Amino acid sequence: MSWDPYIDNIIQQCPSVTKGTIIGLNGSIWTPATAANPKILAITQQEATTLAAVMCKKSCDAVAAALPAAGITVEGTRYMFLRDMDGDGRIVTAKKSGVGNLIAQSTTQGIIIAFIPESNAESARQANIAVDKIAKYLESSGY
Repeated sequence: MSWDPYIDNIIQQCPSVTKGTIIGLNGSIWTPATAANPKILAITQQEATTLAAVMCKKSCDAVAAALPAAGITVEGTRYMFLRDMDGDGRIVTAKKSGVGNLIAQSTTQGIIIAFIPESNAESARQANIAVDKIAKYLESSGY
């Protein structure tokens, strides 16, 4: 199954999102980055495994214990954890000054990650909505 269309859909819903990726709660990379699709975040296996280990617990305690100190690292860039959006560890945001924002939302089996460049940071709310729509769709499909 190709997961790339879900990232394309997020970008269509919110053009301020320039890249995204989907990983499994087990740390597997569902949307590997390729030269053919520059819209996919090039998350490494270690980065995916680290984020999944925290978010698979679906607990605000796990997020609160791990992310404020460690942040979220994607494409070799460490983003500062901003907040747990809904208080249960499923939707988190992070920021790297001069780079941009990340939104990560877990589903039943995966985590959707969207990147918004700093120049478009005012569109973070719209990006949250776009990611949430895809997350809800994937959950309704068993993912």
